[in-house]
Amino acid sequence: MTTRACLLHVCALAMAAVTLACATAPAPRVAREGERMLVVNGAELRVHEEGAGDELPVLFVHGYGSRLEAWRAVQPALAQGRRTVSYDQRGFGLSERTEGGYGPHGHAADLVALLDALHIERAVLVAHSYGAGVALSAALAAPERVAGVVLVSPFALDEQLASSLRWAKLPLVGEYLYATSFRGFAGEKYQLAFADGGRFATLSALDEVEAIQAIPQSDAAALATVRAMDYRELAARYRSIAAPLRVLWGEADRVTPIRMLPTFAEQLPQARFVRLPGVGHMPSWEAPALVVEQVQQVLAEVAPGAGGGP
Repeated sequence: MTTRACLLHVCALAMAAVTLACATAPAPRVAREGERMLVVNGAELRVHEEGAGDELPVLFVHGYGSRLEAWRAVQPALAQGRRTVSYDQRGFGLSERTEGGYGPHGHAADLVALLDALHIERAVLVAHSYGAGVALSAALAAPERVAGVVLVSPFALDEQLASSLRWAKLPLVGEYLYATSFRGFAGEKYQLAFADGGRFATLSALDEVEAIQAIPQSDAAALATVRAMDYRELAARYRSIAAPLRVLWGEADRVTPIRMLPTFAEQLPQARFVRLPGVGHMPSWEAPALVVEQVQQVLAEVAPGAGGGP
């Protein structure tokens, strides 16, 4: 693998997840109705809520380098009769960049603390890419809070850590890689996100991605997250998760290729796996109706009205 190819792979997860078909430059810190900044577990997080009612709430967890807009084609359709919540994880989107608290364990602690802050007793978690490990970690740490889990294009095993990501864990090497490549090759990394990259690629979208990544300490937060990616202990316990589990995977995913599905099936024998033909790494954008349908099926499996809060 060439040096340039390695640099592309180091940031592929970040760009693939953050590529959103937005038409403007970065939005203000609170941009839409239903959004607010909320201090959770010592960090200020951007939170977006839609819907209300007694049905079981849904919490959306975005991937590495992404933000809550990753769910905006899915969240409204699931907000009928229930609260739905999406948020920018610590260090990403418009949420605060802190010195610590990253990785699957740290971000899972934020997730549970967010449920506390919103007075949600139990929820179904819908998680994309790196967010899958966060959701699974939360399900292991606080099983009484997680009614079900839907994983989309999951990244939650040590076997998925490419050599470039392992290099980034090394002192000084990671700093160099992220200083030189975190904001680079935007167009090429963008194309990795979708089966048909041209469908979503716009200059304004790339401008917004670059502006978000230019927020001070974004590269440090992204690197800290990579360095905290250690799934060995977590993966050994995945099969103990009792909540209903469903895994959605695009057959054309070039970021977390579907060839890893058998390995996931070994670690999550209790899960139901759904292949999505012709879909890349971003099913929530490429096939939102399919994602909504699968989440609704999981919601139908679990008891409704189990802790929606106010």
